[in-house]
Amino acid sequence: PSTVVTFFYRNPGADMLLEPDDLDAELIAGASFFHFGSVSLTEEPARSATLEAARLARKAGVPVSFDVNYRGSLWPADRALPAIRAALSLADVVKVNEAELEMIAGKGETSSCCRAVLEAGPRLCVVTLGQDGSAWATRTASGAVPGFAVEAVDATGCGDAFAAALLCRLVAAGACARRGKTEWAGSLDTGSLADSVRYANAAGALTATRKGVIPSLPRGREVDSFLQDKTGD
Repeated sequence: PSTVVTFFYRNPGADMLLEPDDLDAELIAGASFFHFGSVSLTEEPARSATLEAARLARKAGVPVSFDVNYRGSLWPADRALPAIRAALSLADVVKVNEAELEMIAGKGETSSCCRAVLEAGPRLCVVTLGQDGSAWATRTASGAVPGFAVEAVDATGCGDAFAAALLCRLVAAGACARRGKTEWAGSLDTGSLADSVRYANAAGALTATRKGVIPSLPRGREVDSFLQDKTGD
């Protein structure tokens, strides 16, 4: 199998130059979710702009989603961890992989490590486990959802597809109710969360069957068809 290497072209990149004054508070306030990852936390002024945008979202009652998406080629873990922890305190939903969970919470059972993440502020922690699917935890419940067996071609972008699909389902399930009016993550029952995570697993699995990042992302109808086929197996 071929080896995929990801390069970031930044000298600097436009993503590094976003400043707090560039933010559109009205646009953020009208969102169903505000989503960001740690890549935009690696350098100033983008770090300050990203965290301020998350604060604006919280102030407006918009749920905040954080994909840790750690890239060691951009910054070492000892420098990344303080920024990641600051982001955790502003997030409602956190998505991590196994290595990122260990980096944040140390070695241990997935459920106990998720609890450590939730203690930092989030209401929902979801951990991707590769071919084994994913696990999730809220402050009141937890569970695991098996993955789907596919012929993997390129894993690049699977995490992005997973996060996007999960947020789509959370919005569809009404999980984007304004903060302060309802504990939205706690209001979703275990079955609803499991279904949302299964949908996200399917999106990630489909992405793995194609090369590239953006071109490999599936449409909603593709995910629906994939799940329908799996239900019939």
